[in-house]
Amino acid sequence: MNEIKYNERLNLGVEMLDKAHEKLFSIIRKLVALNEEAANKKYISNEGIKYLENYTERHFTEEEAYMKSINYVGFKKHKQLHDDLKELTLPALKKDLEESEYSEESVQRFLGICLGWLTGHIMVEDRIMSEQIKDDDYEYSQDTIIAMETVIKGIMKDIFNLELQTVSKNYLGEDFGKRVYCRLTYGANNSGEKMQVYCIYEEALVFHIVSEMLGVSVQKIDKMSTNAIKQFSPHLVHYIGIYLQDWKEKKLEKVNMLTNLQFKNIVEDGKPKYGFLFNTGKGYFAFYIK
Repeated sequence: MNEIKYNERLNLGVEMLDKAHEKLFSIIRKLVALNEEAANKKYISNEGIKYLENYTERHFTEEEAYMKSINYVGFKKHKQLHDDLKELTLPALKKDLEESEYSEESVQRFLGICLGWLTGHIMVEDRIMSEQIKDDDYEYSQDTIIAMETVIKGIMKDIFNLELQTVSKNYLGEDFGKRVYCRLTYGANNSGEKMQVYCIYEEALVFHIVSEMLGVSVQKIDKMSTNAIKQFSPHLVHYIGIYLQDWKEKKLEKVNMLTNLQFKNIVEDGKPKYGFLFNTGKGYFAFYIK
């Protein structure tokens, strides 16, 4: 693998945070590179995880102090994301690595989840914090379709510098090539309804997104790339939801990847509430809500 370079698009303009994020990213990229070496994989993984845990603990403490210093209104929720990574995600991944005796699949899963979480967290959650975005920062349009279309285009432009062209505002699940499906299930709001959101990526777009995360070309769908997409998608949807008042009371309950057949069955089960299809210039992207 070629040398992985830090993507400056991750920078927030806060020097302390940018340096810490670059360091965290360097830990992940070293683990990705070392993963290609068969010898001493267990030792390398263990040492890498320890270093990641220690540095993450230090960085989160500094970042949380910064949030308090600027009176960040979303401090409690942001801190919970940090706590979940430290107390739930990393311990679960370590257990998986140990129980599988550091199999290639478990190592790829670990790398993909860490990469997706870190990139998504910096690009979305930390950006929200650094810019002090609040619900009333966006003039909500009563036409939800126009609002959603505008927000999705803006986010993909900000995060990946992609100029989205709307292909359809009434996407009904049509085939647009080889795809990767991520389903997010949100809990009941006051009306008792659950909501399912589907982020559907053409494989070429997955290659582009994960390549942007790593800084090198990725040209295959594997455990690392699918887990990166699985971790990134909730951040993307959360950012969209900030600007849509209908989503305020909904809580994410579950995230899972689907097969082509599973999504086909969902499509056949009824028309979506909203369906968008975009050409990103790097592959198609669909946003589908039931």
